[in-house]
Amino acid sequence: MGGIAWLPDMSGLLTVATEETSSIAQIWYIAYPSGVAHRLTNDTVSYFGLSLAADGSALVTTKTEFPFSISVMPVNGTESTSGTSSTLSIDSGSTRLIESSNLAGGAAYIRLAWTPDDRIVYMVEESGNADIWSMNEDGSDRKQLTTDPHADTSPDVSPDGRYIVFMSNRAGAENIWRMDTDGGNQKRLTNKHVERTPVFSADGKWVFFEGWETGKATIWKLPVEGGEPVQVTTDLSFNPAVSPDGSLLAYDDSSKLVIAPSAGGQPIKTFKPRGGMYQWVPGRQMLSYLSAETGVTNIWVQSPYGGESQQLLDFKSYDPVLAYAWSRDAKQLAVARGNPTSDVILVSEIK
Repeated sequence: MGGIAWLPDMSGLLTVATEETSSIAQIWYIAYPSGVAHRLTNDTVSYFGLSLAADGSALVTTKTEFPFSISVMPVNGTESTSGTSSTLSIDSGSTRLIESSNLAGGAAYIRLAWTPDDRIVYMVEESGNADIWSMNEDGSDRKQLTTDPHADTSPDVSPDGRYIVFMSNRAGAENIWRMDTDGGNQKRLTNKHVERTPVFSADGKWVFFEGWETGKATIWKLPVEGGEPVQVTTDLSFNPAVSPDGSLLAYDDSSKLVIAPSAGGQPIKTFKPRGGMYQWVPGRQMLSYLSAETGVTNIWVQSPYGGESQQLLDFKSYDPVLAYAWSRDAKQLAVARGNPTSDVILVSEIK
């Protein structure tokens, strides 16, 4: 809830709120003293904040939309025989726009992932709340994979293409769930209070995730078929990413990027923060990340062993990169970009 105003006759309140089963904030009337709630708006945009005129005849609020698009672009690259260095380049002139939509509830936990057969898995709010969809690399054959009225977000695809893991609050808390890549056989894997950002291990046998069981965010893992979670890190750690060979784990501790053994143990190397949304480039011992050090958010790459970073994309417009994902052969890159727009709305003749 956010933005509460009493009606002049004290018969109730107006407020901006989201239902448990929706990520879209709407305007509600709550009767007083009964507490019965009635939704006044039914829009595909979100409202934020609310102020009521003294006589109760009009209100002002902010309407926010978050249009975004997904594009696919070809990647060219050469690789050393050891796989520890690589030169990558992107042909931005061959970029293909494959999807445009709106994130009414904002861009939290949006993620892109590729299947082995080059389908793209993503989250969108087209159905009225956050659900997971898939489509071909050209945007065709779009399929809705989750239909639960709660929020399903942050998907990742197993190396063999059999499973998708995702985050859902359908059980009353943010937990990790698993389903087949066609949306079938949805199963809850974790059952604590807050578990987020699931990713598969390189062999597909484990799911790494960010858990708050100890009172702070740390990295955990559990078998993909289900079982008891195992704590991997004890220090503050977010957003796990497992290297292509399975030996290394990259994560963010809110002040720096940390490289550590995926089996657990002391960090091997740390980097000063340059951005966020770290990912390993498939088939290469190289990390990619987002940075706005040039004034515009772009994707950069960096060897985990040190050396110079390389700017991979050169977007000129401000629209932030919300998510990106490498295809399994690292020959394509999917990028989601968007920028919120807000307008102050006057609602008159309230009854």
